[in-house]
Amino acid sequence: MLAQEAHSAADRADARILLRMIEVVDQGDYGALAQLVQALRAPYRERLGEIPAEAERGEA
Repeated sequence: MLAQEAHSAADRADARILLRMIEVVDQGDYGALAQLVQALRAPYRERLGEIPAEAERGEA
């Protein structure tokens, strides 16, 4: 998990942002993802890849 890697690397702020990103997805607040991803440092943004604008339909 990327948040664990960030925490282990002493990148505590990035780890907190990554955990918050999980929370906003669980809450369905995809609009907040764009703001949170901008707060991450570049190495973590690059590893995340494209951030969805909304939940994908048909997932179980």
